Amino acid sequence: MSTIHRRDLDLDGKSWSEVATLYLEDLTQRRNAPASLDHIALLLEQLVDIRDFCEQSNAKNIERNERIAALEQKIAQLVARPAIKFAGVYQDTGRYTPGDACTRQGGLWICKADTSGSFDHECWQLAVKKGDAR
Repeated sequence: MSTIHRRDLDLDGKSWSEVATLYLEDLTQRRNAPASLDHIALLLEQLVDIRDFCEQSNAKNIERNERIAALEQKIAQLVARPAIKFAGVYQDTGRYTPGDACTRQGGLWICKADTSGSFDHECWQLAVKKGDAR
């Protein structure tokens, strides 16, 4: 008796009944026609097993794809986040972008928005306050 193996099944967009019909036609053409209704029932059970396996695999793939999409979104957020880059002592003639770090009056400031010219507190976040180092 022939057995259907999941690895050998190529549905090619066909319905389960089409696959069963084609399989039975193939057996008939090879003169391996099923001898009984029991044999046909066994073949159909195997097809149901294959269908169930495919449905479970599909559900796992959907879950995996959702996790991948969430991770890709998180990566995009992390990549878009500015990296801190030390830009030296703040100068009114400099141009600063988010992530630039400058010292000013003994403190360390991180730039939050594009800025140039005189120091604008709205564009900067104090990271380290001036203190007495000992």
